[in-house]
Formats: sequence, structure tokens, C-alpha cells
Amino acid sequence: MRKTTKSMQNHTNIKHIIIQAGGKGTRLEGLTRNKPKCLVPYDNLPIIFHLFRKFEGARFTIIADYKIEVLQKYLTIFAKGVDYRILRAKDEGTIAGIGEAISDFSESEPFMIIWCDLILSKAFKLPNFAKNYAQNSINSTSTNITPPPPNLRAKSRANRIMIAS
Repeated sequence: MRKTTKSMQNHTNIKHIIIQAGGKGTRLEGLTRNKPKCLVPYDNLPIIFHLFRKFEGARFTIIADYKIEVLQKYLTIFAKGVDYRILRAKDEGTIAGIGEAISDFSESEPFMIIWCDLILSKAFKLPNFAKNYAQNSINSTSTNITPPPPNLRAKSRANRIMIAS
């Protein structure tokens, strides 16, 4: 049985996180010439590691394509203790690979899809999905993330990373 950490308790028992990490990061120019966008550093840490920390204890499915070999080698060395698997997207596009990623999940298990270039604030918490299900009797729930105020948006073209607040 997977250990549930304090970090995961704040995230309504979502144990599966799908990270879309297949893009080339063309707007990041030279930063992605030799590595995928998810390994570009933000605050001295590859951006994907911010998600690993935010959802510590979750199982991550990383859908990758561009520079996937670099990602595999990097995570093998530096992501010890992180429960992850890497899927190569068979198609291109925003939702490529999601069908395969969710094929191992039971129908009752909640999961979250997030893009590798989202940096969530320390105060970010998911809404209480269980309460939402009980009140609304629905099979899916989504939440809107308010865009960051202009002063938090990266001004440099090479540093455009969405910050959710």
C-alpha cells in the first residue's frame, strides 16, 4: 500500500497524476535545445519536480515525446523515490496519450491531468471532490485555475511558465 503523505492529504486523495510533458517548448528557445520542457529549471529545480513535490506520494504517469530519452535518463538518476512511469505519446496534440494513461486506473479512482509547465503556488489546494460528487451526483469534476496577476507573469520570452495562484 502506498504511503499517504501530509502533502497528499491536502489534495483530496488523488493518487494518480497524469503529466502532459510531450511538447517541444519552442517558445523557450535555447532552453529546450538539449532537454524536454519539463526539465527546464524554475527556482533551481526542473519544473516537473515541483509537481513531484506538490503531490508527494502520488503515482505519476508522464506522457512524453520530445527528448524522451533525456527525460528517462534524468529521472532514473534524480527521481529516486518518485513513483512514476513514462509513456511515449503515439500522436501529437494536447491530449495525446491520455487514453493509454488512464487505461490502468479503476473507474472509481480519481486522477488529475496537469501540464508539465504549470507551477502551482504553495497555497494551492484542490477542491473537495468527494463533497462535490455527493452534492451533484456527477461523474467528473473540473476546477478553474485563476490566471496569475500580471506581476507574477514571466516577462522574458524564455521564461514563460504559467504560475497558478
